[in-house]
Amino acid sequence: MIVQKAYDFLYHNLAVINGKEEYHILMDMFKTYGKYHYDGKVVLDIGADFGLSPAFFLHQGASKVIAYSPERQKNWLRDSRIEWHRKCWNGQFHQADILKIDCEGCEYSRPLDWYTKNFHSSLFAIHDFPQYHNLFEKYREALLNLGAIQIFSVGNEIMFAWGLKNE
Repeated sequence: MIVQKAYDFLYHNLAVINGKEEYHILMDMFKTYGKYHYDGKVVLDIGADFGLSPAFFLHQGASKVIAYSPERQKNWLRDSRIEWHRKCWNGQFHQADILKIDCEGCEYSRPLDWYTKNFHSSLFAIHDFPQYHNLFEKYREALLNLGAIQIFSVGNEIMFAWGLKNE
């Protein structure tokens, strides 16, 4: 009942303020990211879009979000606990407890072992674009061999998780 009320509230506000696209993005976040604990954690959010995912992580208890997106952060999603980088991520390292990467191909800017060595907990999306098909297959197989769990798949994207505690 509480979850339904939250969905209804968010649907009304997002539909009125921004349109239904943001609502559907938020619903996918609840379904995909909402299964895990973020209490007191620092999240590195690569592919933060316009600020919805950083706000989501804060709402779920994260203490700070380091966010990368070339998109302009929406004013109503601004929070002093979000360190906003308005540019594409190109492999910079940041100390964080959890990595969330969903950046439409930039995940291939670093070898997979770099991610697994530097981040013990991750939500990790890989994308099967023609120019990255070989890397996509290599990353997919390696992630499964590492014990990562496939938590989401749509179109050319697969999201994996490793090292996260479930609700």
